[in-house]
Amino acid sequence: MVSLGYSINNGRGGYQSFASELKLDGKIALVLRGTPLGESEKRWRTSRRYNVQAKVFHALRTGAAGIIIVAPEFVEGDELATMRHRRASVPVLSMTRAAADAMLS
Repeated sequence: MVSLGYSINNGRGGYQSFASELKLDGKIALVLRGTPLGESEKRWRTSRRYNVQAKVFHALRTGAAGIIIVAPEFVEGDELATMRHRRASVPVLSMTRAAADAMLS
């Protein structure tokens, strides 16, 4: 399993959460919902460019065999992501932080 962070490639101000040439070649991608918080990034959260669909697309381009979406710590309630992935050719699932922590420990 490989973390892609927020799975943002070529974001605002050149932000990248993983190297664009990264190849997972059959590994599972762990992806955080949302965007990094900061004074200049608060507007990111409402952009379609950074929604779950876009994150799945970026993870698929790395060759991931599956994608796990997890809410970052700043999301209250640890809600699961809404799953609507029409073009995903691999399994995509949403997991709580507690479940992801248990799996990674």
